[in-house]
Amino acid sequence: MTARSALVAAAFRTLDAAGVSWAVLRGADGEQDIGGDIDLLVAPGDAEALAAALAAAGFVQTRRPGHGSHRFFVAYDSSAGRWIELDVVTRLGYGRHQELVVSDAGALLARRRHNGGHWTLHPSDDFWALLLHYSLDGAVKDERKREALARRAQAADTDGPVAAEVQAHLSGSVDMDELISHGSRRDDEWIDAALADLAAGWWRRHRVTASARAAGDRVRARVRRVTPAGARGLVVAVLGPDGAGKSTLVAGLRNSVPLPTTTFYMGVLKTTDLARRLRRVPGLMLIGRLVQFGTRGAAAKYHARRGRLVLFDRYSYDALLPVARAGLRGRLSSSLILRACPAPDLTVVLDAPAELMFQRKGELGEEQLADFRRRYLALHEQISGLVVLDASRSAADVHDAATSVIWAALTEGLTEGLTEGAAA
Repeated sequence: MTARSALVAAAFRTLDAAGVSWAVLRGADGEQDIGGDIDLLVAPGDAEALAAALAAAGFVQTRRPGHGSHRFFVAYDSSAGRWIELDVVTRLGYGRHQELVVSDAGALLARRRHNGGHWTLHPSDDFWALLLHYSLDGAVKDERKREALARRAQAADTDGPVAAEVQAHLSGSVDMDELISHGSRRDDEWIDAALADLAAGWWRRHRVTASARAAGDRVRARVRRVTPAGARGLVVAVLGPDGAGKSTLVAGLRNSVPLPTTTFYMGVLKTTDLARRLRRVPGLMLIGRLVQFGTRGAAAKYHARRGRLVLFDRYSYDALLPVARAGLRGRLSSSLILRACPAPDLTVVLDAPAELMFQRKGELGEEQLADFRRRYLALHEQISGLVVLDASRSAADVHDAATSVIWAALTEGLTEGLTEGAAA
């Protein structure tokens, strides 16, 4: 097993203990790197038992309506510093909405085999299912995928429910045995032409029913987006002086976390050109900022209710920094700004020596950066649940540490809605 599959192995054992009928479609034994996740087929009647078992194994289900019977579960392996994503389906189908249905799960799971700690499809079903994935989803893109198909071709035959479907959709110019033979020999040019022929014939034969299924799935997705069933997400505020690496961290998390993610910038201490113009009228700049920050806070709450991860680059807590040396008017403004936004679920402060932050950005002097550093570290006295991360490390190390903290918050029950997900 690969380094990141230790958690997966435990999840597979949990599924077996729960009596779930399942099998790996793609991604076992390190091949998850080919597609970025692990695809599972589960009997429709076991879908809810599977969700409960994966939750017990440390996975959370994400809300992604509009993908047919797909249900997505994620977990973060902090020891390996990598996310694991399980893509679970209850029928063998292809296309974004699984609009091209090939076989029900029951017929395939009845022929499954146990292979080194997990269940796989029958070797013949395994080859033909992967071939259809590459044909109907257009998924043959690189050398590793072609090698995966060739390995499966060496153990394939022309029997089984998936092979029967392929046979029914082939044109007279392509033969089943030829597909196996050319696939095992890595005759890529011939295979590409055969896959294109198979896809064209399949779409011609099922265009009407496939379009109807896709349209129905899009409608169901819109309904679920409007009525998110009480989902709750996580709002994370990332704080720190200039040069601490806030923007780099937020961008990295947005690109790496396999959850629906939204980001906002909250520049409380930044004065824009518009704010300077509004300053000419007493109180107008403050009103403008309150509206701006209040709008972003409300938007974050909206996204969190829909089960999303919300990341803030800076937050209204920055208004606390100059309060100690501010007059009455400044303290009143800071108090109003703080009340414009609800408290985030998690606050992360990036901390680094002033000289290092000056080297990184150079906009503020070292003395001023050192002062801001002290003020940010003192926020723990006013903000509960604040986490300080050592930002003097590499961006990759800070990213891994922040991901672990966010994952811990997710698994501590802050996001019950993420475990609900989209119904099959």
